[in-house]
Amino acid sequence: MPCSDIIVIVMAAGQSSRFGSDKQIAQLNSGKTLLNATLLAIQKHFSNIRIVIKPEDNLEFFELSVESSTIVSSRSHLGLGYSVSDAFRQLCNDENTHHYRAAAIRLADLPWVSQETCCKLTEKATPECIVKPLHQGKPGHTVVFGRNFWK
Repeated sequence: MPCSDIIVIVMAAGQSSRFGSDKQIAQLNSGKTLLNATLLAIQKHFSNIRIVIKPEDNLEFFELSVESSTIVSSRSHLGLGYSVSDAFRQLCNDENTHHYRAAAIRLADLPWVSQETCCKLTEKATPECIVKPLHQGKPGHTVVFGRNFWK
């Protein structure tokens, strides 16, 4: 059963400047786009997803196969931190998010985060903590922010 009291914020508002093209729509060998593969992986463990996009993004262009809501980051051109800030500002102002104990920040180009990692993060997530996985001592993804840190 997917976790329903943690919302996942998928960061898809990047400029893809190092990638050379819009990586969200890059095709994988499976035929899915990178963004769709990430969303399908998230959906296996979490039931609430919001996608952060740039103002100029067209959702039809992304060909999304997963039901999700969007957050438009007007400051995405300034970098990831601004997009995260815009996302949390919207969550804090949304009456429909009062029941979430935490929000998980997931990058749109990471479809291979294991379900085991998601389960462990979900188990440790509380409104009072920030949880991030480590692999061989290095920080990884997905990072979960307890509700008390949203503002």
